[in-house]
Amino acid sequence: AAEGTTAFLTTHNMEEVEQICDRVAILCRGRLVECDTPTNFVTRHAERKVAIQFERDGETQREMLDLDLQDERSRIAAIVEKEHCVRLHSQEFDFEDVFLKLTGQVYV
Repeated sequence: AAEGTTAFLTTHNMEEVEQICDRVAILCRGRLVECDTPTNFVTRHAERKVAIQFERDGETQREMLDLDLQDERSRIAAIVEKEHCVRLHSQEFDFEDVFLKLTGQVYV
C-alpha cells in the first residue's frame, strides 16, 4: 500500500495483526483501549515468566517466577547459584497475550 494509506482490519487472528499492521487500535466493548505499534504493545505490557526446576533434598521442585526486565538476571542467577538447577524455561508474552490482558479476555 502507498505511504499514508489506512486500511481497517477486523480480526481475531493476532498473528496476522503482528505480521501486516504498522499500527493497531485495540477496541473493547466499543471503546478504544489503546493505539500503538504491535511491537510497542508487547514491549510495554508483556510479562515474562521463568519456570525453574531444581532438586532439593532428593526431590524435584518447580518454581514459577514473574520477572521484570530490570531484575530478571540477578534473581535467576541467585536461584541457580543457591539451588541445584535441573531445568530453566522462559515464557514470554506475545501480542495475543497482551491483547487478552488489555481487554480482560481469557483463553477459552
